[in-house]
Amino acid sequence: MKRILLSLLCLLALTGVLAARNSAPLAAEIPFPFFVGDERMQAGDYSFVFDQNNYMVLIRAQEPRRGVFVSSFPAAAPENGERSLVVFTKYGDGRYFLRQVVHAGDPTACETSKSKTERESVTSSLHAGNRPAEVVIVAKAAE
Repeated sequence: MKRILLSLLCLLALTGVLAARNSAPLAAEIPFPFFVGDERMQAGDYSFVFDQNNYMVLIRAQEPRRGVFVSSFPAAAPENGERSLVVFTKYGDGRYFLRQVVHAGDPTACETSKSKTERESVTSSLHAGNRPAEVVIVAKAAE
């Protein structure tokens, strides 16, 4: 039953993604492995496709072909002006987590919630006395 429900949710999300908001999908080369929720992704070229309300983001790796949906919520975008950005949080344990995706000129970013895996990294970093760092990758319109 859970598989059927999950498949149905993914299908509904994909329908929303294909309807796409007026912003084009973004592409970025991510030079390090990172987490999207609890899913570990390899370094490489990625595309970011949004549903029309920015509540769901499809993150697709070019090689190996793999995609992950993540829910998001609107948040204030950093004052980036004319650049699209993919923002990560790096913790003291060396793990990176996707935090925001920002379209150029858009005052609202798509922000992800902290996953269980990320909360574990937060706890480890706090115990070790390390502060998280923000890592920003410039993105471009996907072709």
